[in-house]
Amino acid sequence: MRALRTARTLGALLTALVLASCGKPGAGDRCRKGKSLCSDKAHALVCRGEIYETVDCTAEPGCHKLGDELICEQIGGEEGRICTKEDRRTCSFDKKRVLVCRGGRFQKALDCRGAAGCEQSGPAKITCDQALAFAGEPCQGPGFPREDSPEDTTYACTGEGAAVATLLRCRMGRWETYHFCRGPKGCKLQAPTIPVCDGSIAEVNDPCEPAGRIACSPDQSHELMCQGSSFMTGRKCPRGCRLMGAANTIRCD
Repeated sequence: MRALRTARTLGALLTALVLASCGKPGAGDRCRKGKSLCSDKAHALVCRGEIYETVDCTAEPGCHKLGDELICEQIGGEEGRICTKEDRRTCSFDKKRVLVCRGGRFQKALDCRGAAGCEQSGPAKITCDQALAFAGEPCQGPGFPREDSPEDTTYACTGEGAAVATLLRCRMGRWETYHFCRGPKGCKLQAPTIPVCDGSIAEVNDPCEPAGRIACSPDQSHELMCQGSSFMTGRKCPRGCRLMGAANTIRCD
């Protein structure tokens, strides 16, 4: 009887294992490299490191097979989540970033700090509002993703919380400091995306152009002049350096 009960127990275990192996795989199950399948219209399972991981198929027609190829259209994503088309770009779900598929996972490509954020009207049609940014962050020129040329440059104001209001310039894929906007108006957006910089006040060695440009020192005691690419101390203003008229002409008395 004991042998019979043992045999029945083993038989039940084997049956359970067979039934489990015939069931539909899920996230976390072991898999063979390169294996992928649709779990439903909105999700795919892709084998990464011999473990199935879930991929969100966020765009029509969703997840489907085309011959032996798995098609999982993705518009929208999150950093770190699996992606299926290398170098494909999309907006993050919160509309604050452009993501790019690298090494099978979404990575941040750009911050879209402007009011319009990141908008996507198709798999390759993305607009990123970078009217606000910070120096050193990645940027896009008008010909994005082509690198910028000096004749094809975009500009931005520094984002909220910056120590000094600054006009930034996009050069070779990175935002760099173009002018400090130390005047009372700082750096403001005219319309939603056109930055305007109040450079009426400057400090010695602040970057500048063109040569000959004039600004006042912070204490209004001197006129500063752009020489080369930096402001240098100019003439002394015994009665003060100040702006005059609607044209903001600088006067040194």
